[in-house]
This record gives sequence, C-alpha cells and structure tokens, in this order.
Amino acid sequence: MIRVREDPDYVRNTLTYHPIMIEKKNEYKKLIEIEGSFVSPMEDLIPTAMCSKNRIARFQMIIPKKWKSEHRPVCFHYSGTGDHSYYRRRVFLANQLIEDGVASIIIMNPYYGTRLPVDQKGSSLNYLSDLFVMGGALILESHTLLRWCQKQGYGPYILHGVSMGGYMATICATTVPFHISLVPCLSWTSASVVFLEGVLSRSVDWRTLTKQYTQDSVYSKIIRPKIQPSIRPAFVLKGIRLANRFPRIFLASINIIFPASAQCQTGLNCLTTDLTKSKDTLKPATNLLAPQPPKDSITPDYILNFLTFYRRPLSDAAKLMDFLKSHNRLHLYVDNHIWDGAVPAVRGVPIPSVFPENVKVDPEVREFLRELLDFFTHLGNFPPVVDPRLIFSVTAGKDAYVPRDGVVPLDVVFPESDIRFLPQSGHVSTYIRNFLWNQDFR
Repeated sequence: MIRVREDPDYVRNTLTYHPIMIEKKNEYKKLIEIEGSFVSPMEDLIPTAMCSKNRIARFQMIIPKKWKSEHRPVCFHYSGTGDHSYYRRRVFLANQLIEDGVASIIIMNPYYGTRLPVDQKGSSLNYLSDLFVMGGALILESHTLLRWCQKQGYGPYILHGVSMGGYMATICATTVPFHISLVPCLSWTSASVVFLEGVLSRSVDWRTLTKQYTQDSVYSKIIRPKIQPSIRPAFVLKGIRLANRFPRIFLASINIIFPASAQCQTGLNCLTTDLTKSKDTLKPATNLLAPQPPKDSITPDYILNFLTFYRRPLSDAAKLMDFLKSHNRLHLYVDNHIWDGAVPAVRGVPIPSVFPENVKVDPEVREFLRELLDFFTHLGNFPPVVDPRLIFSVTAGKDAYVPRDGVVPLDVVFPESDIRFLPQSGHVSTYIRNFLWNQDFR
C-alpha cells in the first residue's frame, strides 16, 4: 500500500494518468449507465505488483438524467469483502441516490470480479502483500477517476463503502488534496485488529507465515526494524490490549449478555476474575428460566447458566421464546449470532474452509504481523483529510469482524468527524438489515 505521510499532492503530481475507455453505454428512463476501464496506475508505479487480469481497472457509472441542483454530485462506492460485481452496491444504494440527484461510480476491487487473479479462489487473497497492493491500487485508480470527473464537470464528491469498502474509501480520501465527503460504514482505523482479534483471525494461514518468518531472517532482521514505529506515537493506544489476557471473541460474547456491574468498573475484567475461581464455587443452577438478576448481583452461578444454555435441550418451544423475550440481552446475542454466524452458509462456502482449525501462534510472529498491518494500514500513518467535519461514520456496537479494542478511535485520527454507533448490532446483521429495509448507511 502507498503511504504518503506528509504531502497528499505527491500522489496526484507523480501519477501517470491513463485514458479512460468507455466500453458500454445504456440509457434508461431515469438514468444513463456507462461502463469503463483504464490501465491501473499501479502498473507504472510497481510493474510486477499486478497480474495481466487485474492490471485493468474497471468501473460502472450511473448518472441521473435530471439533476436536483446546479451541482452534479458523485458518490464513489468501494466494495466490501465478497462483493465481486456492481450489482450489490447498485441495488443497495446507487439506485436510491439517483432519486436524490446523485450519480454513482462503482469501482471494481483489484482482486474481485473480472479482475480476479487466475490462481485466486473466491475472495481469499493468496498473499498478505495482495492486501497492500489492493489499497495502493485503489488509491491511484480513485485519483484517475476523480480527475476524469473533474474534467467532465462533476462534483462535489463523496467516498463510501461498507466493511473493507469503508476502510478503502477512507485511505483514498486521505490522499485527496481538496474537500471531499467520506462515509465509511462498519470499518475502523487499522486492519490489524481485523486479522488478529476479529472473526477473520482464523482465516490467516499462521502455519505458512510462521514457517516463512522463522526460516528467513530477512523478516526479523531487516524488514521488522524498518517498520518501527509501526504507528505514529500520537496514535498509539495506551494500556494493555484486552486480547492478551483472554480470547477476545469469547469476552465480547459475554459482554453482549452482561453489562458491567456496579462492583466492577469493567465487566470483562470482573467476569474473567470470576471464571478463574475454583470450580467448587460454580454450583449448577436449578432453574435456567429464572428472571435475570439485577445488574449489581450477577454471580458466577448465573454466568455459568448462560454459558451452558446452548447445551441444554428444551422441549417446550414456548418457554424458550418467553425466555428470549424476557432476557433481552441474550435475545440480542442470539439474533446477532445467527446473522453473523451465517456468513459461510450465505456465501455457499464450507465452514472449515472459512474457519480452519485453530493453531498455536508464535507470539513473535503474531506481533510482527500486527506491526506490519499497522505500518501499512493504520489511518494515523496517512495524511489527514482536508476537512474531517465532512466525515460521517456508521459503526456496529457489537462488531466481531472489525473490533475496536487495541487501536485508537476514528475520531482521534480525524477530530471533529461524526461517528454513529448502532449499539445492538453486529457486523453482518447490520449489513443485511440495511440491505433489506434500514437506511443507516444512506
């Protein structure tokens, strides 16, 4: 990924602009649809970084036939994980923006769709470096499209994306040397927490990374010193990472069910302490369907009840529904667990291939990967946007895919930005609900 710490004009001034070829144009009742392509500027910067299939950047643009004002605004849509075509972003938001008099440019991800490398299967990148090339390519391709839009008389502009698309939209906005709006959804400030603390941490090929790191000293003796510090000191989160004390996903699940008690300033610390007590103190409860105790009287017995709930057969469906309704926090957890846990089924991919068997990770390898990801992806290492007041972020409060522990918040990197939290939502559940009926991202 291209890191420009001080001068965002560097990208524009050194970029080779290739001509944009319009390959298709269709007119409909309310809009004009065009599809175009151009050689990715990444090909000039690092000729060997991309293959013959993904070196050609592709996009679709839909333009309203009637504008609502003298301006001709354009929204850039970046793809989230698994979004290989234009269709999802077109239906999800772009068609609705046409009604508001806003055009849309839907950019094809460098490693998705028709740009998919021959040896890549689905959405899983073959190499860690592909993630950095993807970000760098999108930055350069966005500049090419912005320059083309300016020549065509379009503007102002807004960059938008969901999940990975939200992050890609953000890094592209940091290199734009003029006022631009930004709406990143379900993304945060670094990719390190995604691949080290979130659900996708199990998708990392730790065996191969460990083997490469231990067998080739260039990683520890040459590369690692060069990426220090991996984060600017001003954006380093002070304190110990929670994940170093207890498995993050497990703690997050408990925290959804149980709030911090009055006797514990941090509910997770309290629960961790209670769960490490002698098993003799954890007597099985006799009535699972008992009402929830007050917040200040949560006991290890009650915690054990919830943790063993899924293993108990309940023949009476009505009692189960009453239980879920009366225990609102558990109901929210079950709802998000079902939505978010259904990702492999929705994508039609076998679960073992998405979540391989757990492996013991060498702490040094893990920390090296964290430093590498932070060095190339932490937003604190990118230049500030021209006007952070034009940033509006939407974040899921119970996001297990993009956790927020261990890195500074978005409004620390971009002061005066506006962040909207959806407190009772998970990552996938938020996306699906907004795709079907909500408008939190609009």
